[in-house]
Amino acid sequence: MHFLVYHRTLTLFVLTGLCNWAFAEQLYIEKYGATEGTPTNSGFVFWDGKYVPAPYQVSRRGLAIYINDLRIVKPTRHPQSPPLTDGNDLSRLSDESRDKLCRQLEATRGIYEKYLGRNYGYIFDSSGGHVRMLPYTVAYSLPEVIKYIHSDRAREEQLRAIKRYKWHFYINIDKFADSFEVSPQFWQKVNELSRKLLLVEEYGTDVQVIDKGFVFYEGKYWDCPYTVERRGLGLFLNDKLIAPMYIRPWAEPNGAVDPEMPAEITDESSIYDEAVETYIREKHAYLREHKTEDEEKKAMFDVYRSLPCVAEVELHEYHSQPDPDIAQVTTTSGLKVLMSLASRRKYRAQQERRKFDEKDAADATFERLVKVLEENKIVLFYETPGEKRTNYRRFDTKKLPEILDAVESDMTFDDKRSYVSQILNDQSDTSEEMVRQFISGFSVSAQLEQRLIQLMGNKK
Repeated sequence: MHFLVYHRTLTLFVLTGLCNWAFAEQLYIEKYGATEGTPTNSGFVFWDGKYVPAPYQVSRRGLAIYINDLRIVKPTRHPQSPPLTDGNDLSRLSDESRDKLCRQLEATRGIYEKYLGRNYGYIFDSSGGHVRMLPYTVAYSLPEVIKYIHSDRAREEQLRAIKRYKWHFYINIDKFADSFEVSPQFWQKVNELSRKLLLVEEYGTDVQVIDKGFVFYEGKYWDCPYTVERRGLGLFLNDKLIAPMYIRPWAEPNGAVDPEMPAEITDESSIYDEAVETYIREKHAYLREHKTEDEEKKAMFDVYRSLPCVAEVELHEYHSQPDPDIAQVTTTSGLKVLMSLASRRKYRAQQERRKFDEKDAADATFERLVKVLEENKIVLFYETPGEKRTNYRRFDTKKLPEILDAVESDMTFDDKRSYVSQILNDQSDTSEEMVRQFISGFSVSAQLEQRLIQLMGNKK
């Protein structure tokens, strides 16, 4: 009996709390209204590991932000602060604080909408964390993570593939891996994005099929023949992107004219609005052409301070010291963002001197790999943590039998790694990671055994 009374009391308390929260949220919707964004088919959204199909509409409803019907930002005192727990927390804020919170959330809503429109990806965790992925990460790195999650590899290896991108600092990667799910729409959009980023339509393709060479990817032997293909500005081997992407930079302003601030930039603008970004880019270009680097930094500090949507500008503190290259900009909505005061002058000068053609660079990479395979070399592919590319090293095929004997021996892992490095005559830091992946993921096929027999026979 006591249990039933307690149970009913607890249920009533919980339901009352939920009703209070729903009432408070509805109340703030009535007071602060709602902003319904423009639906977009661009971008990618995941919620607790499950892909959310497009289109996406980012909206602010009262003091919360939604993508479709998913509440991605609960009411907070500041978008970077922990969520407020219930409606009563909001009621304790002053009208001025709630008004400021509304402006912050409206700016944040615009940021989500803008980056989805640029084909960025978001992984949201229902506990509150999220990851924002560059379009290149979505197109080329995320599919590799998916392959690991759906493979029969050990759980530790699956999670290590996710940790390469530091996502474990922001979301629950165990929940992400356990609940992961995508739809045919996801793969269709990824393929379209991949072709767009690599400029396939503009630069076309080139392909060669080669029946020589010995390819190992993270220790796993790939059966030949090998299909080497250049798709636009990307190099693929057996349908896997293995070369760095050659990214065409946007057209830079020539810096001939000192731009005036556009009239559409107001105190309601976001620092990420197209008009603001274009103005900042043109201002940098002008100062780069007509001022020294120190003069450019001082001038850009004043430029940020003159923006109507900026409330305060100060130098960013780094190790308790002001950083002359970075400004911390506080917008009128309360957001704090770091902005560069200096152009990458040295980098741009190098690019201008080199004047390399992107397709020529892609062609050279394609021809280099074709040549390595036609020379019947061992090619060891490996991933470097933190890099969005696949590396490879080539070695003489004569070393292959001795390498395989060492890997299949009863030696300890460390002894194998040391011995294989000696065989390859490579003691570099990159070699250590390459050899570790080679030994950890080592697997062979019947084809390799047949080819080894043929290789040894030819030597005799």
